[in-house]
Amino acid sequence: PCWGRNECLKRFYASNDEWCCIVDDDCTIHLNTGNQLGKYPIHLEAEYFLNNMEEILNKLPKDVALISPMNGIRVATNIEQAEDVVHNNWCFRRAWDLGKIVFIRNMRKHMRKEFYQRTDLPYAEDAEWVYQHIKAGLWTGNIRNVVVRELGNSLLFPGDKDKENTKRLNDIETAKHRILQLYPEFSLKNGVLQREKLIKKYLGHTKKQIVIPYTHKTTEFNERFDKLFASN
Repeated sequence: PCWGRNECLKRFYASNDEWCCIVDDDCTIHLNTGNQLGKYPIHLEAEYFLNNMEEILNKLPKDVALISPMNGIRVATNIEQAEDVVHNNWCFRRAWDLGKIVFIRNMRKHMRKEFYQRTDLPYAEDAEWVYQHIKAGLWTGNIRNVVVRELGNSLLFPGDKDKENTKRLNDIETAKHRILQLYPEFSLKNGVLQREKLIKKYLGHTKKQIVIPYTHKTTEFNERFDKLFASN
């Protein structure tokens, strides 16, 4: 997949576009179905985001390079989206694990730098691509208002150890040790890559969350503001 993604990135960097989106062919976005999460409807703003992506993303600081919706397999989205702040603002949380849908800013326009996925990794080339951005001091994160919807079966957790899954597990180990060579800030703990030192070294001075108030609808904070001034 990295070859195709790199071709898309090459064309994107050659354009004057500010943002592009790379999407795996087995996923989409959860839309609002009317279901409730506590006192709020879930995925309420997903459709608005999809129809106004560039307008919303352009409000982010210029050092924000990659944004991805939350992945419900890896993140407890029911807890994340139950917070009041998510229902009154666009909320972006700093993260390295971006997933299958990624919005990419054209950093060639801003810093004359292009980022491509490595073709020598048998696995996790998309994750390593995110590490490249972080090492360049660029902010990467998840938008908490939007959630990826998987259309097929996840391959995050291999099932029967047949030939295909055995090769996948071997590829994971090979990629893991190659990434350790590329990034001395990383370490292994119980076989799991520890990335905290990389984040702290290059993004430790940045905000963990960026909050942009809604402008397309009235929120409870707008209402409180109006009542305050109406009483004066």
